[in-house]
Amino acid sequence: MQIAVCGSIAYDYILRFEGRFAESLLPEKMHELSVSFYTPEMRKEFGGTAGNIAYAMQLLGLSPIIFATVGSDFSPYHAHLTRLNLNTRGIVNVPNEYCAQCFLTTDIAGNQINSFHPGAMVHAADNSVFANDWRLAIISPDAPDAMLAHSARLQSLGVPYIFDPGQALPVLDKAAIEQLISGASYLICNDYESALLSEKIARPIQSLVSTTTAIIITQGDQGSRIYHDNQITTIPVATVTQPLDPTGCGDAYRAGLIYGILHGFDWHTTGKMAALCAAYQVEQHGTQNYDFSLPDFKRRLETAFG
Repeated sequence: MQIAVCGSIAYDYILRFEGRFAESLLPEKMHELSVSFYTPEMRKEFGGTAGNIAYAMQLLGLSPIIFATVGSDFSPYHAHLTRLNLNTRGIVNVPNEYCAQCFLTTDIAGNQINSFHPGAMVHAADNSVFANDWRLAIISPDAPDAMLAHSARLQSLGVPYIFDPGQALPVLDKAAIEQLISGASYLICNDYESALLSEKIARPIQSLVSTTTAIIITQGDQGSRIYHDNQITTIPVATVTQPLDPTGCGDAYRAGLIYGILHGFDWHTTGKMAALCAAYQVEQHGTQNYDFSLPDFKRRLETAFG
């Protein structure tokens, strides 16, 4: 079951500020903001939407092929993907660029400040999905022109795809969003993104269910909702032993969703599989450091929802 995973390959720099951002910000000085945060704790992780989704899919026994553009510093990440036996045929190296880089600082209250350098990702539109016996594809956050190019290419190949706008949503205009949705079989976003998308297209996101197979809205610790066939399936969160880091749990959720879709499970079962994948991620620091076997996953699925 080969699946095209279109999105970013990035290095994540995760820093922790041992204070509260709000205490360092003066409301009357916001017009001339200049602040510095002392972050004694830092981790460098393998990340990016395509890398994270493909990682979880591989744990589930699926066969993802990543489509992304990378830079001159890709070598450690390539070695990581090779160790995992992940297919890198769709990854293109761009000269004189770095891989995308994400710098995420979190304070003790869980607030986050994020800076993202796209690097080689700005060339992603030049990396066309090749013809293959694709069962499904996902278009995750990427350079806007690349997302549109992937959509057009997948439609020309007759490949159903999941549209996952995510962090790219603020830079996608109404026309681009509507074009991406028009070819999508599925749409997934979180609660905030769903409100932003509805605002951008000037109609409720739920109204799009008539043109897609399903719309999935994740809600953090409130679970998720799946709109399909004129009904709503509510999915609870899976039991977590010890929550450590929510970064990337949405990408893990998407891998579980893909597994359920490909295996023809009903939406309640598919949603629970997605939620359990997210739970595994939350229990570890970093977006590609958790692990499970498929038999263990299926056993935990039986007890993870009470």
